[in-house]
Amino acid sequence: MEEAVQLKSLNEYFTTASADGVRGSALGLVVDCTAPHRKDIKRDYIMKIKIIDQNYNKDPCSVFIYGSSLEDFPKITQIGDIIYLKRYQFEIWKDTFLQAKNQNKKVAEHIVFSGHPDSKSFDVVDSSFTETSLNKEVDGFLNSINALRKFSK
Repeated sequence: MEEAVQLKSLNEYFTTASADGVRGSALGLVVDCTAPHRKDIKRDYIMKIKIIDQNYNKDPCSVFIYGSSLEDFPKITQIGDIIYLKRYQFEIWKDTFLQAKNQNKKVAEHIVFSGHPDSKSFDVVDSSFTETSLNKEVDGFLNSINALRKFSK
């Protein structure tokens, strides 16, 4: 059975998560991004994205994404894109800032939307969802996506 998506703001995770973490879903505005890379040839690739939203915009949430191939990673086309993270592990690192990880790569998913402020539709740039599940997943998110687009101006 598919779990219901409860979309939370990053600030809600910052006030409720602990060092042990909590799994959830969130939308964020991309403010920084590294390309997927390996620190060690024997390890997975890693990508770091920093995101904010209207209620959590002082210290960006650092999102760490791990994958065994380059196809596992979201395609961020520009700073200002909007990313939806589903089933990511949100935790407070050293009591200072919020971070998120795709700890369980088999269930963590993402969707990248264009952050262009004049866009009125979903404008999906990249997704780890199938097309059928993508349409079902984002139903009802357009207002939240457009609010982030407006916030990015």
